[in-house]
Amino acid sequence: MTAAHDAYGPGALDALARALGAYERDRFTGTVRVSGRPGGVLGLRRGLVLSARSPGAPDVETRLLRSGRVAQGRIEAAELRMLHMRVLYDAVFAMAVGQVAGCVAEPVRAASAPPGPGHCPSALVRETARRLAALERLPGAVEPCREPLLAVPMAAGSEASRPGAGREILALADGRRTARDIAFRTGRGLYTITVEANLLLGRGLIIRVPQGGSTPGPGAPDLAEPLLRRRRDRPGAQPPGRVATADLPRRIPGASGRTRTLAEEHSATSRQGILRRTGRTGIDGAG
Repeated sequence: MTAAHDAYGPGALDALARALGAYERDRFTGTVRVSGRPGGVLGLRRGLVLSARSPGAPDVETRLLRSGRVAQGRIEAAELRMLHMRVLYDAVFAMAVGQVAGCVAEPVRAASAPPGPGHCPSALVRETARRLAALERLPGAVEPCREPLLAVPMAAGSEASRPGAGREILALADGRRTARDIAFRTGRGLYTITVEANLLLGRGLIIRVPQGGSTPGPGAPDLAEPLLRRRRDRPGAQPPGRVATADLPRRIPGASGRTRTLAEEHSATSRQGILRRTGRTGIDGAG
């Protein structure tokens, strides 16, 4: 027996929040499969979230292996519990920063649910909203699972002494890897890599490579445009707003020059965002 939930609206975190709220009220026990990009899977027991996995964020095994912690020796139980919690929050962040098409619940008996501490869904949603709000305040605007990153020439050399995730991003940003790819490669959290990538973007040390593979010019107007606004203004986004036009000359062999108008839709009104849920500020720097 399965219970299906349709998409709840344009906001990924809105969809997750409403689904988790319903499962918490019903004291649901089982698996919730979140469809979308990147999507993921949540494990619940009596309405509390036990686990979360997403192809958009490294799991516990990946983080242990890639970070070199396994090679360093025995992992303390307390450290492993903390890592499980970070992975859970990171997976929900990956789902929320992407797109959610819907949720399908697959109930099981409470006795069949895995042991372990559960996390209150409302607290999970609040923390995810805080992270999204913190990213929106940064100077860059990196979509972690969609946009390849490229280090500008000489950036890696000039930042060779920069510690931690920033140095790793500069070394791995080759124009093909996204922040998600770099998180998997380094064994760091997706949120941590996304924060550092936004800071590097704001400093002009990396650029986003648009779909199609060509890099933007030095005067590209959207390098620091807020993330949620760019997502809202994609082709097909609703509601439509004003249309901005620009005349571009076009040459055709054997004919005189002519112009055409290219229309680019921008949303004129802002919908109620996911960021109003929280008044907290700051960035969790934990990897």
